[in-house]
Amino acid sequence: MSTTSSGLPIVRHQTGINGLKGQKTFSQSYRDHSLTKTIDARPSLLVEFFVGIKGVAAVPIPVWAEVTGIVGTARMRLELIPDPPFIKHMLITLVGLPKVSIGITPIHKKLLPNMMDIPFISRFVTQSINAAAKEYVAPKSMMLDIQQLLSGDGVSRDTTHIGVVVVQIHQVSVSKNVKQTARDMNAYMNICLSPMNKTQYSTRIISGTLDPVFEETAVLLVDANAAKIGERVTLQLWDNDRFTADDLVGEVEIDVAELMSKHNQATRKTVSMLQPTSNKESGTIEYTIGFFSKLAPGSTSSATEIPQDILEKDVFKKARKSTLTDLEAAVAVTPPPDDFVSGILGIQLHEIRELGVMKDNMAIQHSGKGSSTKPEGEQEIESDKGLPSSYCTVMVNDEPVYRTRTKPMTATPFFNASTERFVRDWKATHVCVVVRDSRMRENDPVMGMVMFKVSVI
Repeated sequence: MSTTSSGLPIVRHQTGINGLKGQKTFSQSYRDHSLTKTIDARPSLLVEFFVGIKGVAAVPIPVWAEVTGIVGTARMRLELIPDPPFIKHMLITLVGLPKVSIGITPIHKKLLPNMMDIPFISRFVTQSINAAAKEYVAPKSMMLDIQQLLSGDGVSRDTTHIGVVVVQIHQVSVSKNVKQTARDMNAYMNICLSPMNKTQYSTRIISGTLDPVFEETAVLLVDANAAKIGERVTLQLWDNDRFTADDLVGEVEIDVAELMSKHNQATRKTVSMLQPTSNKESGTIEYTIGFFSKLAPGSTSSATEIPQDILEKDVFKKARKSTLTDLEAAVAVTPPPDDFVSGILGIQLHEIRELGVMKDNMAIQHSGKGSSTKPEGEQEIESDKGLPSSYCTVMVNDEPVYRTRTKPMTATPFFNASTERFVRDWKATHVCVVVRDSRMRENDPVMGMVMFKVSVI
């Protein structure tokens, strides 16, 4: 490992980090020169390729994907604070794409050579790595809360989203100069949120008219960086086709920053839709939209100020000793108000311990502390070939909303996954977390589940 760096100057220009700053540029390189190391000692990942027919018959081919070398340069900017750990935020950006060398080696080396020698696979792996690293190349960057990482306990006490955008689509009127007619028109609306332009909501399909009336409402979650990165809400009118691709009739874009400047109020508008290719008017759309911010704990009007009576409570002062900010302590001791039943629900999944599978002899196969077959004093085995490959599915009001990644062959899967959803009434909301075992050629069996009401916790 070799490292070269510049000095640590103090800079005071305006960036995403406020206050006293320190900047550092460093380069690093890694190359595996050891021929005696085992595969487990190198940065590697076990991957199984299956050859055959999915769901019927498949032959697994296990291979090791290992990092054999990496060279890159990064720039780091720190926000300094007077209290431990003396660093609040760290902003990291890559100076150009790093050069990464990957080796893909089958476990049975006599059957197949290094797959990176195949041009198609080598080009595919290289393009995939560059596409992932491109998201952090200047001017793009990644912000880390170092104080939270070093001093916190990993539990999110507040949601990352600061509010919601409520969109109600009333009706659409399509112009007669478009190619669609009332007879073959199958209209539906998509509501998207940039920059990925991912569809967040789709309406029902209304056929046989150029003036469909939808009267449907969607709620979009908005985070703190929405205004900085210029996010926009896009309303798209589509024509559903049975045998060909759907046609985009027209769209309307709304700036999220403009909505946030007029928060907590909705506006009804009738605007013209534009065709994305020719920028010609294709009709009008009538909708109501508004941004509604999240309230501070115990407050009924402010989004930032915590009421003084909350700050003077003994439970708050006790919780403040184990939290980083007043907001985290207030969230931990203040229940949601009864007058505001809608809000943002945050769910965080940490880990599962002593996970096992019931066998024919009614004994649980796992290697956790609760295993009756494990001799006393024997070290716990967290991963083995016979252990389950588990994942979790989160359901809110019996509707699946999130799924974690699969943790292969382990009795103590560590997920550390989180999701946030808008709920209309937290008093009537219940959450169910289902643990399943991922298996080939069969339905994933349920290993267990946990169900609770939001009003109870």
